[in-house]
Amino acid sequence: MLDGHIATLRNDGSLHAPSDSNRPDAKTGGMSLLAAARHALSQTWAQLTRSTPTVVARDESVTPAPAAEETAHRGYELSLSAHECRAALDRILASAVFVSAPRLTAFLRFVTETTLSGHSQSIKEYTVALGALDRAGDFDPISNPAVRVTAGRLRKALARYYAGPGAGDRIAITLPLGSYVPVFSRRDAGD
Repeated sequence: MLDGHIATLRNDGSLHAPSDSNRPDAKTGGMSLLAAARHALSQTWAQLTRSTPTVVARDESVTPAPAAEETAHRGYELSLSAHECRAALDRILASAVFVSAPRLTAFLRFVTETTLSGHSQSIKEYTVALGALDRAGDFDPISNPAVRVTAGRLRKALARYYAGPGAGDRIAITLPLGSYVPVFSRRDAGD
C-alpha cells in the first residue's frame, strides 16, 4: 500500500498484482504483494479460528455446539437454562483452581456471559483480548498470542477442575479446541 497500488485478492484465494512493470515505483510492488498476502493470511486465520456459535434461544435455554449425532454419543442435553449455566460458572470460579487465577476467571466469565447473552458470534480473539484480558484497541491477534495462550491454560484448568473438585458437577462448561465459545453440557454422575 506504500506505492498506492495493492494486489487484489480473487474469490479463489489467488492474488492478482498489477502487471505494469515499467512504472517507476515497480520496485515497491513487492511491498504491496506482501501487504495483500498478510491480509489474505489474516482472513484465512480468521476463518480457521471462527467459532461454532452456540445458539441461545429466547427462553434463555442454551443449545450446545456439537452436532446431533455427537450429542447422543457424548450424552449432551439439547438445552440448559441460562440460570443453570451461570450456577455452574459460579461453582467453577469459586473453586481453588480458579480463585488464584484472575486472568482465567476473567476469560471464562467473559466468554460464558457473552454466550449466554446471545452474542456468541462476537467471541473472537480480538474481542476476548479487549473484554477479558484488558488489552488496548491496537491489539494484534496475529503477532500477540496472549489470547491463545490463556485459552490453552483455561482448558487445562477446566480439566483439573473436572478431575478434582468438579468431578460431581452435573453441568460442564468446556472450551473446545479451535474455539473461544464455551459449550455447556449435562454430565452423567460418573463423568
